[in-house]
Amino acid sequence: AADPGGGGGGSGGGSEAAAPSAIVGRQLRSRVPPDPRDVVRDVYAHEPELHTFLTEAPLGDQLSEFKSWGERLGSVVSDVPLPYMPPGSQLVPLNEALEIMEKLKVQTVTLELLEKTKVCRSVAMLRSHRDIRVAQAAVTLAHQWRTTLAAAAR
Repeated sequence: AADPGGGGGGSGGGSEAAAPSAIVGRQLRSRVPPDPRDVVRDVYAHEPELHTFLTEAPLGDQLSEFKSWGERLGSVVSDVPLPYMPPGSQLVPLNEALEIMEKLKVQTVTLELLEKTKVCRSVAMLRSHRDIRVAQAAVTLAHQWRTTLAAAAR
């Protein structure tokens, strides 16, 4: 025995119950998914700096400058050639490495910039450098970037 006013899905008394679900179904099918950039912009509207950090594509000049800095910092950082230096290695003086990290400290970075240039990998390797000034500068810079990333993840 069928329920005369029930939600059976056939015609008749169940049309009231079926109508809302049919409307929702049509809305879902016709709805265009939101642009992810709009969603991220809305989520970080109250923190525009974090939005920029997460989404801004690096400019060509900035990208090449960061790549260059990453390559320099990824070289052998020392004032004197080391006996175990691989053949063809570049020697980067300590003061130059410190200057590069000072420049990096004041740069506005984005997640994409750090990922594309791999500069963070070079800085991470310098955290255990034998010169305490280089190691401390690398630790400070890595902490600064980590703090920015953590704030962006909130």
